[in-house]
Amino acid sequence: MRHQTASNPHSVALLLFLLPIVACNNSDSNNNSPGETTEPVTLSAESNFSEVLLRWDGDSREDIFFSTDRHCDWDNTLLCPDGGIVTDAGPGETILTADSDLVRDRSYFFVTGGNGTYSQPVGARPFAINTDRTINEVSHYDNTLYLLGDFTQISPATGGMSIVSRDDGRPKGAMIPVLRENENGNNSLASILHAAPMLDGSWLVRGDATHVGDQGVNQVFRVFRDGTAQQLDPNGFETNSHFSKLRAHPDQDLIVASGSFRTGPEIGAETHSLILINPVSGDKIDHFDSLPGRASTFSIHQNNLAVAGSLEDALLDNFVSIYDISTRSPVSPDWTPIFDGTIRSVALNDERLYVVGDFRNVDGRPRAGVAAFDANTLELLETPFDTSGLNNQTVTNQNFTLLCCSDGAPAPEDRVLVLDRSTDQIFNWNPRLAEDSEIHRIIKQPGRIYLTGNLRLEDDATPRKAVAYDGDSLELIESWSPVAGANISTISDAGDRTLIGGTFELSGGVARPGLAAIDMQSGQPTDWNPPLASLGRPINIEATTDSVITAFEDRLDIPSPAWPPSRIVPLDPDTGQETGAWSLETYNGILTLKAEQDTLYVGGRFTYLGEEERHGLGSIDLTTGTVTPWAPNVAGYPVSIAVGPETVYAGMGWGYRSDRLVEAIDRHNGENLNWRPGLSGFISNVLIYEDSLIVDGHDPEDISNLGINSLSRSTGEVTGFTSLTGRTHALTLIDDEVVTQGMYSPADQDSGASLRYLNAETLEVTPNVLPTVHNFQGDVDIEAFGRFLVTTGTFRTDGNIPRQGLLIFDRESGELAF
Repeated sequence: MRHQTASNPHSVALLLFLLPIVACNNSDSNNNSPGETTEPVTLSAESNFSEVLLRWDGDSREDIFFSTDRHCDWDNTLLCPDGGIVTDAGPGETILTADSDLVRDRSYFFVTGGNGTYSQPVGARPFAINTDRTINEVSHYDNTLYLLGDFTQISPATGGMSIVSRDDGRPKGAMIPVLRENENGNNSLASILHAAPMLDGSWLVRGDATHVGDQGVNQVFRVFRDGTAQQLDPNGFETNSHFSKLRAHPDQDLIVASGSFRTGPEIGAETHSLILINPVSGDKIDHFDSLPGRASTFSIHQNNLAVAGSLEDALLDNFVSIYDISTRSPVSPDWTPIFDGTIRSVALNDERLYVVGDFRNVDGRPRAGVAAFDANTLELLETPFDTSGLNNQTVTNQNFTLLCCSDGAPAPEDRVLVLDRSTDQIFNWNPRLAEDSEIHRIIKQPGRIYLTGNLRLEDDATPRKAVAYDGDSLELIESWSPVAGANISTISDAGDRTLIGGTFELSGGVARPGLAAIDMQSGQPTDWNPPLASLGRPINIEATTDSVITAFEDRLDIPSPAWPPSRIVPLDPDTGQETGAWSLETYNGILTLKAEQDTLYVGGRFTYLGEEERHGLGSIDLTTGTVTPWAPNVAGYPVSIAVGPETVYAGMGWGYRSDRLVEAIDRHNGENLNWRPGLSGFISNVLIYEDSLIVDGHDPEDISNLGINSLSRSTGEVTGFTSLTGRTHALTLIDDEVVTQGMYSPADQDSGASLRYLNAETLEVTPNVLPTVHNFQGDVDIEAFGRFLVTTGTFRTDGNIPRQGLLIFDRESGELAF
């Protein structure tokens, strides 16, 4: 397989010279003569971490053309943005990687063919590692990096939009991120709040994005099946109009929208709250002008539209009415029941109209959040079942009506009330969710019912943000398992693809609830996925030769300031299961683990390790799991431990005595060496460098105090300090240099947040290869091993796309490795 790319700007002249030759000799790989064309094979593309998988029917070998421009002139591929050619790929499939062919986190389009005849472009993205929440700690052994934190998924940064397969929920298309540019020119990840399918299989979308990739958009735009976008300038309403609901009519060629739609930019322009939209152009078809107030929600059933909203001149009262879509007029002009609170949702079918919200009375008759009407006579009905807490949402389809969501109910099946439409009786439905699942929203689509929230299936620790059920039977569709953010606002089906939109930042990738492992050769998450449902909440991690030592807190509701019981467990480095070799329980918090040879040193807030009395610091035999006789006396709670040949050093995050923030303890007998470094504040890290101990921390009353210091390992006296001012979050050693991460002022780069290199002997700032990373936030960790420098936090790289969780650099070049 041979590769040609135009990524080197210095080779442009050479490319211009060679390009006519390349274009004229684009004979296909089936041994056709130059100038002959055959029908190109049809490509499919899958995105993955650091690579793209391309497949085609048959076992032929093909030339693959790619570019970040979907509309590339493929006869001149090397002149297109990020254009390249892979010749003689196959047979039948090929993997293109970010190490050789592509650039990580860019969305590419791929075709096969030649001589002016090419396949339809398919999109995919070799994405980088991100996590949806914080990585608190990293540890490595050999070629595996282990992660611990509050994250639930490892995914690419996409913003609040993900196009997935309707069959299995896997990402489809180019996974182009939706971005919002601020006044300073920096991008954040944007949200998608509403979506409805258009007739060509694309979606009409409302969000707060200013760009989809490089394509400029403005709030109302079209998203195509491959993830590309097109700005819409609809006639009849302004693009900055507020949408409260957007749905496609299942049987008619129109889209219904409620909200606040201004007809023009001028002051005093007419505003409508319920409109019909053309599903081809996105233009407004018409509006409803006889509403008794402002529409906020609706339900479509055949040619009727149940509409609810707030009355014009009432502070709290809401209305509901049924309209004929064809005539835009009320079915019964004299019927407008009044509710003494907000209506959140309505559901209309042949037999019933259900209304849910924060009301207590309907036309003066008591109804606690749920009201039902006969859809034909419009009579207010009694509800012979308990509707407590079911005032958030209701949907109805051909077989069922669902009311949601009672979070106070003891089991998931009690949090959604399901009514059988044929009998009007409660349908005993088991959604097969774990008891700790939080249901946020029900979304109905043709043939489907979706639940969103913080969900888990029974006997499965893997978090899910959305699950799907068959609309006819309400049977769980287990194969549909997308990885997307928790704040899902919309799910919209269009053919064999589904658009998931919301205020999340990441989607795709893999679900990993707090523990994960990264293969440092490929940059991909491994299958290592410990069963946290039975283990508890992970709080510390230390990788060793044959196990991954992990400390867990029990999932108990213990009020502060009490600390829950903890357990230290060795996990199998391949399976993530307990090794069974040993397990040690303790009470109060474990704050740090440090393995050295066959001993595990443990620091924290505890007074006992297992059955042995140990105050804040102790050690465990890694082979047997028994507590060793080593029992030092420390005056605080260690948060960092460094182990030398003869001495163990402990840095105190909380100390009873300010003159003992760093303790030096004999490694053999546990005697305290009675250091008095004269430091104040909290210690965050301790590192051994030759005859010095390098410590960093901060004083909560004086951020310029403490900082990074070097201490004599023989006397504990301060021998040096850094000129950096500010707060250091984490540090590590690389040869004769200390690499720090923190918030420093004054800044000598574009931002006060970055990496710094210090001479380990003098602690002076040294010039080195500094990764172009800014805006570190939150608790972070940093570690160096092999050729890698690993740092965690929240940051922004030169690509101007926010990154969260993890950056892995080649420490010699400073470039991102994964």
